[in-house]
Amino acid sequence: MASFSSRILLLATAAVFACSGCVVVNPSNVSVGGFSTRRGDPGPPETPYASALRDVIEQQAAVRTEINDRDWVEAGEEIDDWAQLSRKLVGYADTSRDPIRFRAYGNELLGAIERLRLAVGRQDAQAAANALNACDPILNKFSRDFPLVAPSDPPQTKGDQQQSHVSPGASPPRSGSASPEYRVSVQVP
Repeated sequence: MASFSSRILLLATAAVFACSGCVVVNPSNVSVGGFSTRRGDPGPPETPYASALRDVIEQQAAVRTEINDRDWVEAGEEIDDWAQLSRKLVGYADTSRDPIRFRAYGNELLGAIERLRLAVGRQDAQAAANALNACDPILNKFSRDFPLVAPSDPPQTKGDQQQSHVSPGASPPRSGSASPEYRVSVQVP
């Protein structure tokens, strides 16, 4: 009988909470209408490619796990996902401040991923480890040169860029000179 009464009590409690609108939430980042419980400054906005770059970096860890476990089939599937995420990342090149460099890094990463795919296909653990480690500097360059947070000043478009040039009368630095003296003028359209 106690079991029956405890079920009734539990059911009644659940009904009260459901009817009263009680919900468990994470209070650090809740937004309802125009009101937000987010603590502190939300910070600067992320770049359009931030999520894609984060996904690519996280996928490398998944690939590493499968290679370390010598699960060649799973490693191949994770590599396929990584290549797909990397191609998606390269698609964001035009949203970066240096699209040419962004594409170059992306293509370099895709080449390294293809070398990794070949090593995994041969089930060559050492070649796979080397190919995977070769991706680290590429991802480091991405992270260094293309931060996840948008710059405080938006990048200038070609029409907004300032033109600068060195005056014809400028001379190259004298050898042994501590500070070169160039005259630079800036023209704003």
